[in-house]
Amino acid sequence: MSLLLPEKGSEQKRSSFITQEDVITMLENELSRSQEDWKCVPQPPFPSSLLQRLYSKGYEAPSFVLFDERKGSPKEHVNRLIDALGSHAGDYNLHLREFSKSLIDRAYM
Repeated sequence: MSLLLPEKGSEQKRSSFITQEDVITMLENELSRSQEDWKCVPQPPFPSSLLQRLYSKGYEAPSFVLFDERKGSPKEHVNRLIDALGSHAGDYNLHLREFSKSLIDRAYM
């Protein structure tokens, strides 16, 4: 078994092959990694510096209408999100921080 992969940066239409042995070697390398190597440090989908900022006084996170990309308009979703922020709608950092909470499924990914 071999996979045909296009070679990056090549102006000619050349290809390189990955053999079954190459795949086995890559898998063995991955499986031999320590548990420490597998730990994932989640990164927010906004600048992490926003995590250091406190929420505005009196802010309570509203219940957002969830958006999954399959139905509805992205523009309408953003407008609804801003409306849901109420008196805090002018805080653009809050927009960034709260936006990911309104996404699910493929839209979140």
